[in-house]
Amino acid sequence: MEEIVLFINDLENTATLEKDLDMITLDPSKQELCIDYAWVGPNGIGDSSHETFPLEDLRIKTIYETLNHLFDHLVTMEDLLLNDSLIAFYNEHDDQDLLEDVNHSFLVMLNTNWFTRETEDDTIDLAILCQSYGRFLEAYDFPKCIDAYMREKDLLEDVASENPTDENKHNAIVGYEDIIRTFEYLGDDFAKDTLDLYLSLYQARLDYAPDYDYALGHICEKIGLLIDQVGTDLDVDEIDKEVEQIKLSIVYHKKECEIFKSLYELNHDDEDAYNYGIALRQLGLRYKELGDVSSLQIAFDYFQKAYEIFEELYQKRDDCRDTYIIALEHLGDIYYLMEQYDEAKDAYERVYAFEKEDMEKSLDDLFSMAVIEKKLGHTYKHLKQYEKAKTCYQKAIKVTQKVASEDPTYEHQSEEGIAYMNLGWLYMEVKDYEQAKDCFEKDLAIREALDEKYDNKSSHYSLSLAQRHMGYVYEETSHEEEALVYFQKCKSISEATMGDPATYRETYYDMVSAHDLAYCLKNLGRDQEALPLYEQVIHFLELKEDGRPHEYVLHLDEIKQEYETLKEAMK
Repeated sequence: MEEIVLFINDLENTATLEKDLDMITLDPSKQELCIDYAWVGPNGIGDSSHETFPLEDLRIKTIYETLNHLFDHLVTMEDLLLNDSLIAFYNEHDDQDLLEDVNHSFLVMLNTNWFTRETEDDTIDLAILCQSYGRFLEAYDFPKCIDAYMREKDLLEDVASENPTDENKHNAIVGYEDIIRTFEYLGDDFAKDTLDLYLSLYQARLDYAPDYDYALGHICEKIGLLIDQVGTDLDVDEIDKEVEQIKLSIVYHKKECEIFKSLYELNHDDEDAYNYGIALRQLGLRYKELGDVSSLQIAFDYFQKAYEIFEELYQKRDDCRDTYIIALEHLGDIYYLMEQYDEAKDAYERVYAFEKEDMEKSLDDLFSMAVIEKKLGHTYKHLKQYEKAKTCYQKAIKVTQKVASEDPTYEHQSEEGIAYMNLGWLYMEVKDYEQAKDCFEKDLAIREALDEKYDNKSSHYSLSLAQRHMGYVYEETSHEEEALVYFQKCKSISEATMGDPATYRETYYDMVSAHDLAYCLKNLGRDQEALPLYEQVIHFLELKEDGRPHEYVLHLDEIKQEYETLKEAMK
């Protein structure tokens, strides 16, 4: 085990020959202090000597007290707590007694410094100690590091507010970066807090250095992604909050794109080109989410430009291959949504050729292959090339089965269910209902097992989809009573999984479930039960015209016609 430096002295020439303390190190393996002296005179450093001193134990308190006894306050407890190598040793050693001693020493020092600080420098020193405590806690007791980093951020922010020098503003930014890094590690549960911190960091960064650079572009990218993920309190029309959420995300991605575009045009180096391409991709993804015709065209323009950048990079650098393939796949996706199926097919086939080269390399490569097989299947189905579509879907089933069996994550098992579902829908389109029912039953079995295992919103939603599809196939084969059972189950889940407040998409999906149930009840002659469901769906659709794409489309005029027919029959 390497020795840890605890103290080092900058030796300078002296008029007379003197023996000076040179360095103190800790040898954990021998549990002793190693003390080096050097003779220093007018001609520089001469002979050196080495002494050792045993320690009773390796507690940080013992080391401090021993040094204090030997050298009379040469090294303070704060010096030891700020020694990264020493604290790293304790975290790696994983001795709970030693770790508890370090933790207690931090708390005592923090408490002392908190109440004795008087100057700006004292506050900054306290913030630095909070930062060191946070790094210690990341290994020792991770949840508690949040409080340490938050105190660091607050202290540095207060200093910058009271004395806004460039140095103090920069220190405040460091404080934000520490707590943000912690929240990002904790994941989705802290995404809203992370977004709020990034928004504050964005303003702090502009106050410190308004010029465009990579750091500011990265902050804008994170804000855009987080707004799209968790939303904000913004709700302009009180109906479709998600659209406003996407539009606000676009605002920050445009800032990101502007920053990286200006850097790319200034420097023309590969890193700036890559960052600019990613920014274009993010904008394309957000406009694709909006989903209306004009937004899809804007998304296409962004994806096309990103593709051109990544194609040029790939021609120069093999390490840009995956990024280029993703850009090509995004082009296929947007062509598909714009119903340009021949162009989508060409893009997907090119992606398929790349993926096939990687097919035997890893499970991730196999999984990517299954996804592109699925997309090719969709495209062939729209082109009425049913045999090709069936082949793609069957290949996707085979590959997802292999991936899910070797790595049974939720995503992998879910994709196996999707593969069966896609083949089932193909059989529905060609009116082979027995085959469709067989595929939907296999998907349903997977969804039931996943829901029992994970019991979360995603698994509930997927189970309701599988139940809906079973209802559809029974409905097509005139088994209305059997269909009703599945539609009732689907409606129960869609109601139970709506948030409080419910999002527009959650409500829309519940209305799809309500219409399916209402239509089935009408066909069974249970008009009194169907009537209020129809009225609920019509009222919802009349509130707002929605231009975004939905997996299941509700046509207001058709539903109104069904409703009028129902009322006429009830007279």
